This record gives sequence, structure tokens and C-alpha cells, in this order.
Amino acid sequence: MERKLLGTVKVEYSSREGYHIFTSPDLRGLYVANTDPEKAYNEVAPAIQLLLRLNEEIECEVRQPSSFHDFLRHIKAGREPRLPHTAVLESTSYVLQCA
Repeated sequence: MERKLLGTVKVEYSSREGYHIFTSPDLRGLYVANTDPEKAYNEVAPAIQLLLRLNEEIECEVRQPSSFHDFLRHIKAGREPRLPHTAVLESTSYVLQCA
């Protein structure tokens, strides 16, 4: 089965009171939060996939733009050094492929 590229979903990152939070202006209901930044990041793609299925009745494969460690390495390369325990995350887009 050939998959067509549907597009991307913008995902915004914020942190509050020790939680790493991912939301989306493009996808109603997306809210992923965890005190562990890697767990939160890794739950975004499955959450997008589930919301598309439930809200829009669309079956899609959702891919992260990169692995969590590649993501951190990329972001850190363009930023001022941070404290070693501080996770550096930013907003990004997730790729959607639908049948």
C-alpha cells in the first residue's frame, strides 16, 4: 500500500513547574506532559496518531522529526550552554503519512 504524505503538525514545547509540555495549535486536544522530558517527547507521536484516529477518523503513521537525543544535540548546538541537568527543547513539526 502506497502512503501519501499528508503534511505536518506543528507541536509547541513549554515547561511549567517541572513538567515538559507539548501542545499543538494544529491538532485539537493534543496535550502531553511529563516530568521526564524524554518520556514526554516520545509520547507525542503516538498521541497525534490517536487524536487523528479519534477526532478525524484518519489512520496515519506519525514520525518524530528526530530521536530525542538527536533533537537535544541539534538544539544545544545552536544555543548558549545550559546547566547540565536542564533539558533543552523547542517547538517542532511532526510528519504525517496517511493511506
